[in-house]
Amino acid sequence: MKTYKLPSGPVTLYDTADAARMLQVSTRTVWNLVHRGRIRAEKVGGSKWMFTESALAEYLQGKAAKRPKQMHRYHRDEEASEDGPFIRENEETLF
Repeated sequence: MKTYKLPSGPVTLYDTADAARMLQVSTRTVWNLVHRGRIRAEKVGGSKWMFTESALAEYLQGKAAKRPKQMHRYHRDEEASEDGPFIRENEETLF
């Protein structure tokens, strides 16, 4: 964590390790989130990623607002149609 004084006011930037601690994930996960565009970051000095507190807060708020996806089980239908067996969705969900 490092604070910079800018004309608009002080800005605190966090490196990948700081971001990982704040998000309670590994540094590899933070890099994956950056590369997928799920979290805003700036590359500094060629290889170091820096994050603002607002970028980390936005990610956490968005993560909390999303509902988990329901995964459905699929099975081959035992009834053969003219086109042959097909895949049908079960009503039961995995979780």
